[in-house]
Amino acid sequence: EFLSPLLPKGLDLLTRPVIYVTFTLHATDGNEHSIEIYFGNTAELVVNETNPKVIAAQQPITDMEILSFQSDEQAILVRKGDDVRIDWGIQYLAIFGATQISNLQRGD
Repeated sequence: EFLSPLLPKGLDLLTRPVIYVTFTLHATDGNEHSIEIYFGNTAELVVNETNPKVIAAQQPITDMEILSFQSDEQAILVRKGDDVRIDWGIQYLAIFGATQISNLQRGD
């Protein structure tokens, strides 16, 4: 389930780049099962190209894990043109109630 808080009366909330992804699971046979969910996420959302250095971090906060990704060089509005993506900012991924998180990072 994907949800974006697009409320026309709240301009601050409407312009905030937030997406909620929720997984709801239940067994159809009434038994308990062990499950794994793969949710692919990439740091490419915070860089213009795939080769710049990206800083990744993982930190626990109360009952959730926070993963963050950011470009090492925060080049805010430096590039211009038609084929340019964001090259600044921080992407956060908050995971509630997970028992195990696998985080793969590409090294140099």
